Amino acid sequence: MSITDCDLVGEIVVCSDDDVKDGIVLSKLKYLQLCSLPRLSSFCSVKCKFEFPVLEEVILMDCPSLQIFSMDEMRTPKLQKVKLTGDEDEELWNGNLNSTIQLQFLQKSGGDPEN
Repeated sequence: MSITDCDLVGEIVVCSDDDVKDGIVLSKLKYLQLCSLPRLSSFCSVKCKFEFPVLEEVILMDCPSLQIFSMDEMRTPKLQKVKLTGDEDEELWNGNLNSTIQLQFLQKSGGDPEN
């Protein structure tokens, strides 16, 4: 799945806590690219569990407002890195998708990743 060049997107998954009791499982999603989404601050901004059992590749390019992927637990057993430009040389990993995105946001905003 690739989402590209949309100035209006602030989040991608919009649901209420009542919509999904056990979480969302995207069982066939292997590839996710978010590109040129300047207003995107999160993939999902409500508490909702996500499971991506086969997700292997995430590419984030030009999403300067992205601070967190999801506000709840997430399971991505095959994901081991996040590409920041689509280039193999620029990758980041901080243990899980949420903390990796938070680290990238802190680094870009000049914040201290230790705090």
